[in-house]
Formats: sequence, structure tokens, C-alpha cells
Amino acid sequence: MEFETPGYELDRGRDGKDVVSKREMYERFGQEALIQEPDVPEEGEHLWEWFWHLSGRRMQGMDGPLALTYPEIRAWSEMTGEIVLREEVAVILSMDDGYLGALSKERAAQREANKRP
Repeated sequence: MEFETPGYELDRGRDGKDVVSKREMYERFGQEALIQEPDVPEEGEHLWEWFWHLSGRRMQGMDGPLALTYPEIRAWSEMTGEIVLREEVAVILSMDDGYLGALSKERAAQREANKRP
């Protein structure tokens, strides 16, 4: 998750700055080995897909993305026809908590990395 978060700045001289994700930074500098892909069990792949689908449409607040809500998950389920079990909702919300926590840490690291001496 954290590897897709944009925010690292690369100076482009007079042309301004190019903002890239951590994944793109590692790829640009030949450090792909540092990218940690999550190990998603086969029986959880649908939850992984559902989470990223929902996450891509989440509301944004002043400080970034807001947490997914029960009404959003319910509306998504009704509109897509996906039958979501209570236990699956709990897993999706837990994934969201982890995502938002990792994002918060990543943004703090980005602010630190982008500070000018």
C-alpha cells in the first residue's frame, strides 16, 4: 500500500517538481528489491480487490482520504450486486484502518524527506 502513495518530490530545475510514489522512486533508481509486495492468500483475493475498488472512490478530507464507512460499503454492494458477508465487512474495515495508518506514517516520512536544509 505504502509504495503507491504519491508525494516524493524530484527536482526538475526550472520545469518545477515531479511528484512520484515510493514505488516509482525505487524503480527509477534501480532499487526494486526494496518493494515489498503483500502476500494475499487466494481465499482473500476478492477482499483485496473489493478494498482497492472501494478505496479508489473514497471521500477526501482536508488531511487526505477519509475512512470507508458502512453506508459506502452497503451502497457499493447494492450497486455492484456483490454479496458481502458481515465478516468480510469487518476484514475490509480492518484493511482500511491499516491502510490509513500506513498512509499517515508515509506522509510524515514524505514531509520529512521533502524538507529543505
